[in-house]
Amino acid sequence: MLHQFQKHGVRLFIFAMPELAATAQDTFMLNMLAAFAEFERDMIADRIRDTRAGPIARGQRIAGVVPYGYSAHPTTKQLVAVAEEASIVKQLFELVAENIPPSGAARIAAEKGWRTRGGRPWTARQVLDTVTNPVYSGRFRARKETRAGVHAPIIDSDLFQRCAEAIAARRTHNSGRRTRHSAPVLAQKVRCAKCLQLMGARVTRNGVRGYTYFRCRKAVDGRGSCTGTQIRAYDIEETIRFALMSPASAFPRKRGRPGKDVRTLYALCQVTPLLDPAAEQGLIRNVVQEVVWNAEKASLRILLNWEMLASGLRKLSSQVEAESTDWDE
Repeated sequence: MLHQFQKHGVRLFIFAMPELAATAQDTFMLNMLAAFAEFERDMIADRIRDTRAGPIARGQRIAGVVPYGYSAHPTTKQLVAVAEEASIVKQLFELVAENIPPSGAARIAAEKGWRTRGGRPWTARQVLDTVTNPVYSGRFRARKETRAGVHAPIIDSDLFQRCAEAIAARRTHNSGRRTRHSAPVLAQKVRCAKCLQLMGARVTRNGVRGYTYFRCRKAVDGRGSCTGTQIRAYDIEETIRFALMSPASAFPRKRGRPGKDVRTLYALCQVTPLLDPAAEQGLIRNVVQEVVWNAEKASLRILLNWEMLASGLRKLSSQVEAESTDWDE
C-alpha cells in the first residue's frame, strides 16, 4: 500500500509516529518496521500451525460450533454424544438413506415433534447439512478429505455412505463450486406496470455467459401469476445510463426557463462520463428511485431521487474540481 501511495503522489503520515515524515530516512524506517511486522506475523502463523498439528494428529477436535447430537466436554472440549439428540440424528440419516428427500424428512420431523437445539422445527436445509456432516460417523472435515476423530460416532460409515449416495442420486447438477452472481444495480427498484409488483432478478446461462433478467411471476389478489413481462437488466441500465449522460435526447427541454431539477440533470451529464464503472453503477443505484416497465408499450418510466441527484452532483463536482487543481499544479 505504501508503494501505491508513493506511486500516486500521496504522502503518508502515521498518527502514532508523528516523527516519521516523507524523507529518505523515514521511508527506510517504515520499510524496516514493515519487515519486522511481517516476520512477527509469520512467526505467529507458524506457532498456531504447530499448536494445531498435535491435536489433529491425535484425532481431537480443534474448534468450531458443537453440532446437534453432541455436547462439548467441560474439560477436554471434545465431543460427547447426547442420547436424545443422537437418536433424532440417527433417524434422520435412516430416512434420507431410504431415498426420502430432505424436505420430506423435515416434514416427518415436524409431525413427530422434533425440534432443533434452538427449539424450532427442522428445515430441509438443516436436514441436508446434518446428513452430510462426517462428524456423525466419527470423522472431521479436513481440507481435501476427512480425518479420524476420537469421539464416539452416532452412525456407522455404511449408513453415512448410503445417505451420500441417495443425495448424489437426487442431484440435478454437477457437484462443485457454484458461480455466485452479484445482484443487479437496480435490484428491488424495477416494478411491473401490469400488476404493480416489484420484479425479481433471475440469471440464465448460455454456455459460459450469464444474463440477468427482471421477471414478474407474482400472483396478485388471488389471480394467476403475472406472465406478461420480462426485460434484460442490461437494457434497463443502458437506458438509464443514456438518460443521465444525454438528458437532452432523453428528456427534451420545454420552452421557458428550466426548473432546478432539469438544471441539475443537465449539469450532472457533464460529470458522469468521467466516472469509472463502479462509481457509475453506484450513482445509478442511488439516483434512481424506481423504474416501471410497461411490457405492452415496451416503455420505461424512470423516477429519480432529486435529493440524491443534487447531493451526488455536489460531491462529483468537488472531486472533479480537486482533480483539475492537481492537474494544473
